[in-house]
Amino acid sequence: MVIPPTRASLMWLLVASVMLTPLAIDIYLPSLPVMAADLGQPATALQIIITLLLSSVGLGQIVVGPLTDRRRPALLVGSAL
Repeated sequence: MVIPPTRASLMWLLVASVMLTPLAIDIYLPSLPVMAADLGQPATALQIIITLLLSSVGLGQIVVGPLTDRRRPALLVGSAL
């Protein structure tokens, strides 16, 4: 038997998915100088990862957004990945 999700559980799922990008950036930025030193690269070389992260989030919203309007499993698969 499948238990239908409550309104509160869906709200918390949405809150968690919205918090992922800022959390990833907040974890990555403070460690950038240490990673650059450990890898022997200038910090500017590692900053491209921030650009790629923000670009992929924007592209994901454009592509996955319309899919989740029609199908909820797309959000669940994307969250699992």
